[in-house]
Amino acid sequence: MDSKALSFQMNLTLTAIIFISFVCSAKEFVAIKTVEGNLTIADLCVNGKTDTCAKMTFDQATSVCGKTLGFWTLKYTNFTVPKCNGPNCHTELNVTLPDIHAALDCQQNGTAAKCTCVLYQEKVPL
Repeated sequence: MDSKALSFQMNLTLTAIIFISFVCSAKEFVAIKTVEGNLTIADLCVNGKTDTCAKMTFDQATSVCGKTLGFWTLKYTNFTVPKCNGPNCHTELNVTLPDIHAALDCQQNGTAAKCTCVLYQEKVPL
């Protein structure tokens, strides 16, 4: 076998190993709780207006998601900068429990925004 063929096979093998490790290392999450609520906020991602969404506060976001999960008290640590995703204002929130996070989506509905917060837990492989 010449060195070019061997080099190609080694590169192909290395690429396959890297790809498999990347695919296998991706975390998978399952929804464990959904909370709905309203925020008194105007012009949230309406007619291209993104500034109200970007100015959503940490307190506003956590007020919708709730403070408990079963017998656990949730302490939110930080959140991503809220961004408009079409008509929805979206942000992700982290909590002190390492395998749990929340996703908040709000959409303007009259004078208030209707919000849905979904808590996710990392799926444990069997």
